[in-house]
Amino acid sequence: MKLLRPMSWLLILSLLATMAVTFAVADIRLYGDADGDEKISAGDALTILRHVVGKSKLEGERAIVADVSGTDGISAQDALLVLQYVVGKIKVFPAEELAVLGENLKTVPQLIDTKSFATPIAPVEINEAFNTLTQINQAYSPLYDLDVDCVLAYVYGFNHGAMPSDWVENKTSYGDTDTIGIMIAVNRDNGEYLRLHPDRGMKDVQTKFDGTYRQHSAFGDTPVYYMVPTDPYIEYKWEVIDSYLKTGHVKVVALEEPELWNNAGYSQGYQEAYEAHFGEDWEDFDLNADAMWKNQFFKAYVFKHAFEVLSRRIKENYPDVSVLITSHSGLSYSSHGISTGLAMYADIDTIDGVIGQTWSDDASQAFPYGGKNISNIYMNAMYAYNSYGEALQSGQTLYLLQDPASDNGNLSAETKEENWRNTVVAAMMQNDTTSFQSTIWPQRAFQAAGMDYKTAQLNINRMFQEMHTLSGNVYSGTTGIALATSDSLGWHLNSRDVLTGNSRASVSGIYLSLLNDGIPVDTVCLDNLTDVSQLADVNLLMVSYDAIKPLSEKVNRVLAQWVKEGGRLLYLGGHDGFTDITCEWWFQKETTPYNDLLTQLGLTDVITTVGDVRGDSKPVWAGSSFSDNSTINSQYCSRTITFDGSGFRTFITADGKNLGISADVGEGKAIFVGLPSSYYSLHMDNEMVVRELAAYALEGSDTPYYSADFFAAQRGDYFAYYSPNGYHKTAEDRTYVNLFSSNLDVVVSGTSLVRGEPVLLYDATEEDNDSIPRVGFTGGTEMAERVESATETKYTIAAPTSSVPATVLFGNGKFPQSVKAQTLSGIGVSVITAWDSYSDSLVVKANIPNVNDPVVFTVTWGDTEVELPTNYIFDSFTHFTKDSFDKDPLVESHTCHVNGGCYFCDLDTHVIWKIDLEQYIQASMTLDIFGNYKVEVSFDGVNWKTVADWSEEGKPVGVLADGSKVDGASNRRDLTISANSYSEAGKYMYVKLGSCYMYTPEHPGGDHGGSVYNYTLTYLTTAK
Repeated sequence: MKLLRPMSWLLILSLLATMAVTFAVADIRLYGDADGDEKISAGDALTILRHVVGKSKLEGERAIVADVSGTDGISAQDALLVLQYVVGKIKVFPAEELAVLGENLKTVPQLIDTKSFATPIAPVEINEAFNTLTQINQAYSPLYDLDVDCVLAYVYGFNHGAMPSDWVENKTSYGDTDTIGIMIAVNRDNGEYLRLHPDRGMKDVQTKFDGTYRQHSAFGDTPVYYMVPTDPYIEYKWEVIDSYLKTGHVKVVALEEPELWNNAGYSQGYQEAYEAHFGEDWEDFDLNADAMWKNQFFKAYVFKHAFEVLSRRIKENYPDVSVLITSHSGLSYSSHGISTGLAMYADIDTIDGVIGQTWSDDASQAFPYGGKNISNIYMNAMYAYNSYGEALQSGQTLYLLQDPASDNGNLSAETKEENWRNTVVAAMMQNDTTSFQSTIWPQRAFQAAGMDYKTAQLNINRMFQEMHTLSGNVYSGTTGIALATSDSLGWHLNSRDVLTGNSRASVSGIYLSLLNDGIPVDTVCLDNLTDVSQLADVNLLMVSYDAIKPLSEKVNRVLAQWVKEGGRLLYLGGHDGFTDITCEWWFQKETTPYNDLLTQLGLTDVITTVGDVRGDSKPVWAGSSFSDNSTINSQYCSRTITFDGSGFRTFITADGKNLGISADVGEGKAIFVGLPSSYYSLHMDNEMVVRELAAYALEGSDTPYYSADFFAAQRGDYFAYYSPNGYHKTAEDRTYVNLFSSNLDVVVSGTSLVRGEPVLLYDATEEDNDSIPRVGFTGGTEMAERVESATETKYTIAAPTSSVPATVLFGNGKFPQSVKAQTLSGIGVSVITAWDSYSDSLVVKANIPNVNDPVVFTVTWGDTEVELPTNYIFDSFTHFTKDSFDKDPLVESHTCHVNGGCYFCDLDTHVIWKIDLEQYIQASMTLDIFGNYKVEVSFDGVNWKTVADWSEEGKPVGVLADGSKVDGASNRRDLTISANSYSEAGKYMYVKLGSCYMYTPEHPGGDHGGSVYNYTLTYLTTAK
């Protein structure tokens, strides 16, 4: 168990004086004194162990103080904590902090009754057209037709032109009008640009020093290169976008991923654009700090130019079309070696919003912390999601992305799902965001997932549909602590002269130290900072010009004015090589960003000296060392800053020099610590330094530093929870449903929530406390009004084809007698149920045969308990019909043909599948078919029933003998054959696909018989 930060008794007393808690100072106990001798020693650990093994019994007050873990019970863990306290490994017991923060901190979601810990979430209809999105690089298929507001069809160039139209023509599900858009890669080309513009050759391809090209992937045999968005390339992209917009189908254009690699920039096209912009010769960016800074800025700027040109043309010609930018976070790009500038792009007034692409792969990146590189999905996602919003302008919409799969094919299914859960919960903690892109690449993330994982995704998709209408709060430790950011984070690179430290370490050591202490560290984008009012919600701003720079001299003026009006500024940083560049505003003022900030604050008598400390010196804070390990690493000696002069108080020294100073400035306080910001990532003890500095900076303010061992968010009846350090329990007298569970497990009062595990609950207390049975939660989309009475519940659900949505119902004193399900068209549907007497709840799961044929569920209720079958689970597999019949596990016989895409049954040919219904219980086979199909079913292989016959449904499709087109092959559909629908179903079910036409003048189309792209078999199997 990770222990909480040390807390002195003085701080405890101050907390008691300021918090609205329900106990008095006299109630404080000497935790750990189990033997009652008024001191804490190894004897107390022995006393606790004797209680655990039954040799003695602790009661009353001694039982309370022995529970040092605060888990409402005494165990060997308490003895271990006492021993750690005795030897100095910990300074405070978890139970002490829980007592100080109030007993109500131990329950979720009734967490805190003081507003200082709560950040409100307001219901906002940000975009009436769409609040949930997905992106897809496949033609329409009902297998991944999720209920979202907007589908972004992914395109490269002209050759994907039919895909958005395919979604427009085929997506008719859920009874609403969906917005169809395109997502187009601006940063790369699938070879089309190079073919259409041979005069450009490879001039516009991102090129490295050795002349090799930056390649993203391959499109078939064609390399997909990263491109420089030069003017000719931008013109090409506009022509492509315009070709889609002219169809009238596309209502959203998402411009994807501004990415120009740090080690690129040697192509002719890039250098020509650079020289046209700056009016001077291009200079190799690895030669000096000025060249590197200007090149890194320009790599970001060229995408601003592209986005500006493209978005303005879109708005001028199609004013009702929304324009979005899709981008990873600045910290992620910096870590990958890519220059970008999100605040720069969001400053374009024709941009309507940003999709924050924190894929689980991004969030799993390892960052320097505690002297090593660590990966924490939740913490990284928290920082990234927050940083997007701070870069946006007022009125722009932020969509937060969560990736249920991964680009890393080596990850296990369990790891992918766990990563996704962390990003979902981190997204729920963003109090200013109500729009989400929760399932991207659904053919990979949803359709290819296991049945249980699909069900969990449906739960979350259903939840996100409601987010924009819900109010609530985010609960945590002290709010209003922020870290300054800037696009310039990615412009600080090492060169041969080692100009700066690790820019990732300059950020991660600070934000991870605070997030791991339950502090919801915010971000402030200095690039957008123009007025003091923008800092109204900030109590403490942490700034470092090591890894970022203020891009306007106005930034320091605003910061200084904010401090004078009562703000608290904590500057953590030293010196780096980019401080000395000659191409920025501070050189013209003959100063540095650091010294200009001191001047603006009125601290003109403070003198700064760079690098004047020994490499082995130990920082000392008012007479005590930071820790035994907190020496200044020699690599930072030349980059520290020490202070002389007057007008300040010294509180940190090293090597006899002033390393930390503070000063009252107007109504506020300014604190400067001259250690490079990457110092705080060097050792685990240094996380304590960050926290103590934050607490020191907030002393005397209205919002002192309070740590918390959890983050929690309430949005309507939805509750998200994550604890980096502590164990908590759900609130008493409440009923919750676990939305990450494919079975929608009911979480009863007092259930423990484990640290380090993301939790997402739905509060179903109201549904669980009624006079008649009620539907608690369903992961599908309800398509009709429910019918709920004491004897019957009826509800209708739509979901993607071959998915299994789950519904939990509460009996409220009644017992389920039967559960039946069939589609609106009368197809029988396989159902599994589970009744839990303890929670009085029923879970119903059913396979959806067709997204456009909703399933009607009927549950009858009675006064006696009836045993329901509970030993089955759903399973499925999808087979793509291409290349060979030999790989098809169900083919019984065939006379038809196969190509690289499908089986096709021209003239009198056919394919027959044989399904063993004892192996695949209650099987449903969903065929993705088109052409002049005829589908039949049999249960003996001799007698056949026609299921579908295109000759009775529409015009012949295909090509006539003279070559003229009849009706194309646009009748693609999804067809489900369910064994549950036939009373004569026996051991086997046979399905035959053939052609409904022989070739005659009266019946054309014989050369385009029934064809199938793939099929999915869903069935019941015995639970393991």
